[in-house]
Amino acid sequence: VPFFLAASQRIRDAFRRWRGTHEDAFDWDAARVPEGITEESEQRKKEKEKEKRKKQKEKQKVSKAQAREDEEAQKRKEEEEQ
Repeated sequence: VPFFLAASQRIRDAFRRWRGTHEDAFDWDAARVPEGITEESEQRKKEKEKEKRKKQKEKQKVSKAQAREDEEAQKRKEEEEQ
């Protein structure tokens, strides 16, 4: 099956894009080509990735703030002990 013999993800995506725009052209299930890629599905994927990056950045900010607070608390504790 050509889809599975494709050497790269880029080529496999080309099969899936063609399926997305020409759903009735072939028996895609018999050809074992997964669900077609449409502009809508690509847009949803991009938005999902964008949201994921946004959450990662927010998580990093929280981690950095917590690390700063812990460091400051450690310094205060050391100063009190002196």
